[in-house]
Amino acid sequence: MNILIHSNNIYFNIGIAQCFRDIQKTAPELKVIHSLPLSHLPELSGLDVIILSLENYHDYRAAAEIAQHFQGLVIGFTSAGNVRRGRPFFADTLLWVSQREAVREVSRLLRCLAERRWPLVPRHQRQSVSFRQRAPLNRLEMRMIDATMKGQSVHQMAATLGINRKRVYNGLERIKVNFRLVSHSHFHHFITDRLSFSRLSADLRCLTTAANATLPPRAACGWRKIIHII
Repeated sequence: MNILIHSNNIYFNIGIAQCFRDIQKTAPELKVIHSLPLSHLPELSGLDVIILSLENYHDYRAAAEIAQHFQGLVIGFTSAGNVRRGRPFFADTLLWVSQREAVREVSRLLRCLAERRWPLVPRHQRQSVSFRQRAPLNRLEMRMIDATMKGQSVHQMAATLGINRKRVYNGLERIKVNFRLVSHSHFHHFITDRLSFSRLSADLRCLTTAANATLPPRAACGWRKIIHII
C-alpha cells in the first residue's frame, strides 16, 4: 500500500511519520511518501491513500476537488469543531479526522489502513449517514466564502445563491463558530490564506489554484496542539 502525506506542516508530518514507523515494524509492505521534500508527486494511479492537514479555506476546497478526482481514499485532518475526537467519519467521499485526535487513535486508524481494513470501503459508501456528521465546509458554505471574497454584500449573496438573507447570516456564523474564528481578522485570514500544501505536480495542479510552496505562519503550530509526540 502506498500512502502519500501531503502537507507542509512539519509538526504534522513528524507526528504521522512516528505513527507509521511503529506500524511498519509489522507491516513492511507499507510505503509512506512525504510530499514536503519532493519537487514532483508520484502518479496518482500508484497511490492508495492521500493524507492532508487542512489549515484554511483553500485547503478544504482543494481537498474536495482532489477527493472528487482521486479514486483512492483521501483523509482530511481538520480543526473543525463538528469533527470530534474518537469519531472519524465519511462525508463527501473524504474521511474526516479531528486534529485533536489522540496518538493512540491515530495509530489505530493508520493500522487499519496498513491491514486494508476499515476505512477502505467502496467509494459510493463514503458518505455521511447522519445530519451531524457532515463535511466541515459544504458546497453552499464554500460558495458563500467565494462571494465574500468577491466583496458581495449579504443582499447580493442571497440573490446570487438563491437563498434568503437569514440563511446567509446563519451560514457565515456557522463557519465562524465551527472553526473558532473569533474575530473578523481570524475570518479574513481563514478565507484568504493561500493553499498550505507543497507545490503540486502536473497530476494535481489542475485541481487547485494559488498553490503555495511555503507554509503560512499560522499553519506551523497546528500539530503540536493535536498529537504530542515530540
